[in-house]
Amino acid sequence: MARKRILSEKQVIVAAFALVREGGAEELNSRSLAKRLGTSTQPIFTLFKTMDPIVEGVKEEAYALYESRLREALHEPEGVAKAAGVAYIGFALKEPNLFRLLFMGKPDQTRSFASVQGTESIVASLMKECRLDEKRAKELYFEIGVFAHGLAVSLVTKTLAIRPEDIGRIMNGAIDGFRMHFERKED
Repeated sequence: MARKRILSEKQVIVAAFALVREGGAEELNSRSLAKRLGTSTQPIFTLFKTMDPIVEGVKEEAYALYESRLREALHEPEGVAKAAGVAYIGFALKEPNLFRLLFMGKPDQTRSFASVQGTESIVASLMKECRLDEKRAKELYFEIGVFAHGLAVSLVTKTLAIRPEDIGRIMNGAIDGFRMHFERKED
């Protein structure tokens, strides 16, 4: 009698994450996941009642990857607003399938661009850099996020072509414009 392959929840999530990363969320189904794991669908559904918790696990892994890249970028000396925007766009370019899953689908009620790890330090830095109160710094960060999201989506969907080396310059120009707008509001 053949021995049953024992799977862990983590193994299933890791395999599902790899499927989405390589082929997009549309590639994630029980059959493709079972094939990747070298098993039937039965062991998957023994661990998970439906595919929903697997998709949520993939999202958690994708958010963790994005947040680690954001944390790395925030150590750049060029200003946190630019670093956060460039990290977001960079994630979209390097991980387009994960970016689509996280930021281009149905809005996640628990997470957004402005709610990921590191947001508090970005807002605090904007308060200091731009001499804004917390409310205005959050508004500025939101506007920078909207701009970065639009640029990232345009690049991922290939409706806009920008050389990667120009992204930082474009972000700086946008941030300068947003700052001037907020400075005029203060006066």
